[in-house]
Amino acid sequence: MKITRMTLLELSDAMQRGDLTSREVTQAYLDRIHQVEGKVQAYISLNEEEALRQADECAAKNAENSLTDAPTREIHYINMRRQQRRILLQVTQDAQKVQGHPPQEAEVRALIGRIFAEYDRENDCTSLLSALHGLLAEMQHQPLPATRGEFEDRALLYVLLRRMEDFLLLKREFYETYGFEKITN
Repeated sequence: MKITRMTLLELSDAMQRGDLTSREVTQAYLDRIHQVEGKVQAYISLNEEEALRQADECAAKNAENSLTDAPTREIHYINMRRQQRRILLQVTQDAQKVQGHPPQEAEVRALIGRIFAEYDRENDCTSLLSALHGLLAEMQHQPLPATRGEFEDRALLYVLLRRMEDFLLLKREFYETYGFEKITN
């Protein structure tokens, strides 16, 4: 069931069962706002980072109020997403440092596009990791770059791919630990 179509009671139940996190609910509504805001024009301003920060804070307070000290699925999810955010910021910085147009650039762009297209709650990232490892192996068998600039650009692409590997492995580890429970009503 689509998060933005759920009632408050359904959302509350799903969050208590651990099927949803406050961050996922907040992100779903932010995504919905982006989908319709052009037509509706209901917001003067929208502070997405603050909304997500408050969702994380709410999750942390809920975890602190639980009867056990063990971190919950939601807290692990928040931590995973924070780590992934840091990785994506590094990837963005790496991508901006590429000066030329190395031959591997199109393949790297295509893979990153595929990652963003296929990355969702149900995807355990196995096929994405396989594609990434295939591209890394392919790059290792290509001839060495001829110039220093080409070498540096290729090294940056390699580092960028390794960071994306870390991004996907975080998700895979979370999936292996908690699995995926589909929301059904």
